[in-house]
Amino acid sequence: MVTQKITLQNPERFSGTHTIKKAKLEEAAAKALERLKLQYDKYGAACPGCTTDDRSHVYMFNPRNLWCDGLCNGMFWIAYEMTGDMFYREAAESRYRLCAVVQLGEAS
Repeated sequence: MVTQKITLQNPERFSGTHTIKKAKLEEAAAKALERLKLQYDKYGAACPGCTTDDRSHVYMFNPRNLWCDGLCNGMFWIAYEMTGDMFYREAAESRYRLCAVVQLGEAS
């Protein structure tokens, strides 16, 4: 493991209380929800992975990619909880079904 000492250039910017306006949070949430929908429209229930089996570090989408299984599903469940939009619930459920099939060895 590589260890490197990092010195913050402006540490005071992390020492105080910061306020984010509600409109800015709502805008960020809307963008995140839209990106999640676009991801599902493009890749279906597949989950993003950050590398290939040969470790060439190509961003790709797999039907199952270790820790990403729960992260992907969680994003869809949070989106459903935030919006009540059945699209996100159905996406989470289809992702869960895909992971269950792959983990049980019923899919290649």
